[in-house]
Amino acid sequence: MTEKRFTVGEEILKKEDKCCICESKKNLEPHHILHTTKYDELHNSIENLIVMCHNCHHNYHQKYHYDLSFKTLLQFQKDYWKKYCPKLKKENGKLHKQNSDLKKRIRMLVKE
Repeated sequence: MTEKRFTVGEEILKKEDKCCICESKKNLEPHHILHTTKYDELHNSIENLIVMCHNCHHNYHQKYHYDLSFKTLLQFQKDYWKKYCPKLKKENGKLHKQNSDLKKRIRMLVKE
């Protein structure tokens, strides 16, 4: 089972080349959107994975521990953009688009 998890994580890293929070392309890691203890069937699902850089991944878990959910992910993303990129957020609506993309992925996961 460990082999499959590693493969799915590697697959998402090949598919997405930047952190979904800060858009860094360095030190990327897979991250589960929904907690797999609540949704065990999604553990090996690529649709339940996103890519985060090591710093964002670490900071997310520091802040929310293992409360992995769509809500905490969006809040973390929103807090990051407010703190580091307020002008960029207002100029191009990038945060809104990323939130919409994540919402679509969550809807797909819940339907399956």
